[in-house]
Amino acid sequence: MGRTSLTGSSRHCLKNITRLSRAAPCFAVRNPKYFGMILDFMRSGQIDLEELGQKDLRQLRDDADFYQLDALAAILETVHHEEKDRNAAAERAGVASNIAAIDSILEKM
Repeated sequence: MGRTSLTGSSRHCLKNITRLSRAAPCFAVRNPKYFGMILDFMRSGQIDLEELGQKDLRQLRDDADFYQLDALAAILETVHHEEKDRNAAAERAGVASNIAAIDSILEKM
């Protein structure tokens, strides 16, 4: 029996996996950690990302790109940019707070 493997170099699309012959099973050579989430997204169009850290989000985005799931990749890209904006705002707020503290110390001198 033949066997088809989805590897990083093959660029097969998960959403088209049903086109492959049932006689030749297809094996995705990827880390299975996010595969359940990906399948759930394909079924429902929704995904819960609240419990994922930045590393998990990046890896999930890599899998979305690998499987050519543009809608999921777009969601993850949006989440990435929102997180980046939040981090930049928090950093600016921290800098402003430090400047205010330094000004306060200097005024007391």
